[in-house]
Amino acid sequence: MSNRGRPAKPTKLKVLQGTDRADRLNENEPKPMEYKKIPKPPYYLDYYAKKEWERVAPILVDVGLLTKADLSMFQDYCEMHAHCIRLNKKIRDEGYDFETDKGYMQRKPATTIIKDFMSEKQKLANMLGLSPSARTNIEIEKPDNNNKDINKLLNREVN
Repeated sequence: MSNRGRPAKPTKLKVLQGTDRADRLNENEPKPMEYKKIPKPPYYLDYYAKKEWERVAPILVDVGLLTKADLSMFQDYCEMHAHCIRLNKKIRDEGYDFETDKGYMQRKPATTIIKDFMSEKQKLANMLGLSPSARTNIEIEKPDNNNKDINKLLNREVN
């Protein structure tokens, strides 16, 4: 039987938004390792997918939302983005409609396909915290450059 209702919001997003509550958090939730550096895009991504990877990956890494477990979903997001761009160009070049053998005007299949791709891209963006509604209440602490991190001081890593 499938889960009902809206999908659960990731704990990391709840914490960033300030909506986390101790009584509703899963204490045994797996915590995949976050990327500290921007991972390289897979070699098989096309030009547009790699461009989106290079644009979005730094944002996700900076806020700690890209983990090793999320990499495949992020790759899917980038591929959906590339599909949308290619289909958009195709529709722009060839038009939205065509005339059937019987003289009726009909929408080209690419218009329906791009709608599906955009819907999937939006779902993936929401899961990754990339949409405006997903980040509405996210609060990120701004680094205070005047205070040195205690761990850096203890390890003699002072700049």
